[in-house]
This record gives sequence, C-alpha cells and structure tokens, in this order.
Amino acid sequence: MKTFCIITIIVSVFFILFVSSPAYAPCAIGPNGTQTCGGPPQIHMTITHDSFAYAENDTVTILGKVDQYILSNYGRHLSIKIYNPQMMLYRSDQFQTSSDGSFSYSFKIKGNLALSGYYNVYVSPDEKIMSYGTAFEYQAIPYDLILGDKRYPVTYVVDPGSLDEIDASLQGKSIVLHVVNATSPSVLRVDLPRTLIDSASDTYDSPFTVLVGNSQETRYMKPANFNETLTNSETRRLVIDLPYNPYMNPGKWYVKIIGTSIASGYENTVNSPLKQFRLGVSSYDVICQSGLQLIIKKDDSLHVSGPV
Repeated sequence: MKTFCIITIIVSVFFILFVSSPAYAPCAIGPNGTQTCGGPPQIHMTITHDSFAYAENDTVTILGKVDQYILSNYGRHLSIKIYNPQMMLYRSDQFQTSSDGSFSYSFKIKGNLALSGYYNVYVSPDEKIMSYGTAFEYQAIPYDLILGDKRYPVTYVVDPGSLDEIDASLQGKSIVLHVVNATSPSVLRVDLPRTLIDSASDTYDSPFTVLVGNSQETRYMKPANFNETLTNSETRRLVIDLPYNPYMNPGKWYVKIIGTSIASGYENTVNSPLKQFRLGVSSYDVICQSGLQLIIKKDDSLHVSGPV
C-alpha cells in the first residue's frame, strides 16, 4: 500500500501583479523631436518563502520586504491572501511589517481545504492598487511503507520530480527510493523515522551512507551529495542532491540510504530472491523465507525438482 506525498515546492521567487495603472510611464516628445519613454514600474516589494518544499506538518513562512515608497504612502499594514490548488481562498489575514519594511508571516496548511498542489500567495498594501505574490507546492500525504504488519509513513519532497516507490532491505539495512520525472538537477528531502531506519555507533548517531544511480544495483551507484538538516528523537531529515543526465535513463534515479539498523519486526518479512538481488544483495547473501533453502544455479543444464 502506498499513498502519494508531498510535496515538493516552488521555484519562483516573486512576481508582481498590477491591478490598475499602465505597465509603463507615458512617452514624451522633447524640444528636438526626440521621444523618450518611461521604463517599467519600480518594484516596491520583494517576496519569497523559506523552503524549496513543504510537506505535512511543515510551517510555511512567507518572507519579504517593502521599500520606503510603500512605508511612506501606505504605512506598515499589509494584507495577505492564499489560494489553494483549486483557486479557492484558503486563508486571508492582515499583519504589519517591521520598522525597516521587512516582514515574515507563518502558518500551517491544514483543514478541509488543505489540498496537495500549488498555492498562490498575494501580499498587498492596498489591493486596489497593487499586489505582489509568490507560489509554492505542498503535498499533504506521506508515502506509506508497509513492512510486515507495520506501517511507516515517510514524508518527502522532490523538486522537481516525484517518488514512485520505496523498497526496504533487511539484509542490507537499507531503503531504496525510486525517483521519477526529475527533468533537471533535483533535490530530494526525506524524513526518516528512526523506527524505520537509523544509523548509530554505540549510543551516538552516525552518518548514513547515501548512494545514487540510474540502476538500483549498488555496484552502479555513486556516493551522493547530501546533508542532514534535522535530527530529533523520532526523525532524521536528509536533503539529497540528484544530478541530471539526459542521456542515461533521464529523470529516473534510485537513491539508496544505508544505516546500521532496519525496522524492528521486519525480520518476518523477506523479499523474494530476485528483489533482493535487484536491491544490490549478493547472490550468496540472499536470505530465504523460513522453511526454504537457497540454491544457486550455475549451469543451465541443471534442473531442480522436488521439495528442498
């Protein structure tokens, strides 16, 4: 069973929307007959968000700054409107900038209107004159990894791209995430429940080993560039850079995260030999389910029949 997750987020930094007034100042004819025209209007506000992606339970923070023109003509009062992916008004509020014009507005996405997709944000000192905006992507539902009779929700974001599947290997104490539609250099953010996978030396945390490649076989993977950005008693968050290769399996990546322990209780669930092999387990290290015995066939003329 799996459900689709997060999030991944948004690339735009800011845009400007003028509700009224011309886009450019009018042209004028000089004494010598030359014509001069005004340039585009000055941007009086910058606006962005604090993260490249948002997932379930994340706090969204809208950041920005207004210039002296807005402070002098409209004061420090601003209004904000946030529309969900169906362009329904999700949130409307008012707040004030600091004395230097900078502002920060935070909220969590929840409730019946909290849909997965792109959200549009508009901030304005006067909605009749001008609005400035940004956008972000949000994914509400984590990936449900089922091991045995236990469910492990894995929150993640891929920007750009999406998560197709997660496999776990008891033998390798690892999980493999299959990323698709990564049509440019991407970033994968994944929150790893310690109950699913962890990496420790004695009683202290130790770094995970992270590999990435176009094939899920370990021998074809290379060490990934990653950072651990969040660590608490329940979760460890990794932010992993995914390269882009348009010539070799474009947009598809396998990310293997190796720890020192895998989910407790998973011992009763063993992948098929073929799946273990595809996950990078050596043929000699394949583990069979209880009551079965591993047989390695080296000669095509060998036929095996009967109970083992």
